[in-house]
Amino acid sequence: EDYVTNEKPPLRVLGMASDDRALLWAQNKAHTWFNVRERRPMPPVEATRVTLNGFADGRWGVEFWDTVAGQVTATAAAQASGGTLALELPAVATDLAVKLLRR
Repeated sequence: EDYVTNEKPPLRVLGMASDDRALLWAQNKAHTWFNVRERRPMPPVEATRVTLNGFADGRWGVEFWDTVAGQVTATAAAQASGGTLALELPAVATDLAVKLLRR
């Protein structure tokens, strides 16, 4: 009684998609301007799986982007089935951009 629990990782994920591409932004919720300014510890969010809906079935190419350097840091492939795509995200210290392209 009188406690709070959060079973989800502390990650904010926003995105937009069309039939053949999607752009996502994943942010560690602890990485805020206030926490940066105050030099508070911001533990990275561990690698996690994000389930996305509304995707055309088939194979999707995935690019992970460093938002500061503007560079691709890794690539992967994902499979959508039944309109759902399970995306494996790496650990997120600050934020991460993701580009998905239908193959």
